Amino acid sequence: MSNQNDKKEGKGKLLSIILIVLVAILIGLCILLLRKQPNNKEIANAVIASTEEADSDYNGDKQDKPKNDKFTTIAGYTTVFVDEENPYIKLVNSEKNDVYFKYIIRDTKSNELIFESDLIEPGKQYKWAAKDSLTKEGTYETTWLIQTFNIETLQELTSATQTVTVKIY
Repeated sequence: MSNQNDKKEGKGKLLSIILIVLVAILIGLCILLLRKQPNNKEIANAVIASTEEADSDYNGDKQDKPKNDKFTTIAGYTTVFVDEENPYIKLVNSEKNDVYFKYIIRDTKSNELIFESDLIEPGKQYKWAAKDSLTKEGTYETTWLIQTFNIETLQELTSATQTVTVKIY
């Protein structure tokens, strides 16, 4: 009987070792796959720029950087403020871009259209008087769809979506 118990113990130990090795291999594969995942910027082919770069005298990007046809530079908006001293929200299209921009701003909850810009040329900005659309003081949760269009054909290309809090004072 002890011979049978020894065989069972040996099989149990062997199965435990095999299970541990398989788990270790799976963990290693997961780590390897996660390291090779592209980040959101690579997936969207967009370079996110800070809204601090869009000052009141915005005349496009003044840095001596070559245009990169693979990327579209999009300002990153998270929370914007509108008051008497700052009545406009600047919707910018970097001079690095070779596409037109169009901003479509909707209420996040109701999907109601709040504002839609005309096409914005590279290196230009549109000053949106948000109080014309959002007439009451308060906080608005909005979704901004930023569409891009080919300059020559006006064909719609890619787009980006941002959730933006608009605070009206």
